[in-house]
Amino acid sequence: MDLESNVNILSLETILDQKDRTYKKVLTLDKIPSGALSKIVKTIRTPKLSEFKYDIIQSDKCKNILYNNNEYMTLRDIPYVYAFLKKNGYTIDTEYTKLMKQAGTDGDINDSINNSGKIICMFYE
Repeated sequence: MDLESNVNILSLETILDQKDRTYKKVLTLDKIPSGALSKIVKTIRTPKLSEFKYDIIQSDKCKNILYNNNEYMTLRDIPYVYAFLKKNGYTIDTEYTKLMKQAGTDGDINDSINNSGKIICMFYE
């Protein structure tokens, strides 16, 4: 298995919703996955979180956000996402997830893996 291309990282990230100008914590992926999950992921450009602070992690960039019925998926949707992954043949790698969470930042990940959120889990198809 080619881990680089098959492993996906599910994270919880804060975004500024451009529709209602509120902050929301949403479920994101580090890249578009293969398989059935790709049908519930949309790539959108998100504005930086603060106009007063410039940070490379907060600059405008595209994020892969999970959606259900045209709504952002949030922390409350994790059971649905886990069930979806299992039903569609994905494997949640709990050991790898634990290692990443213990890598010195208690689950906060940074731009080195193209993300800036809290790791929920790592999985592959």
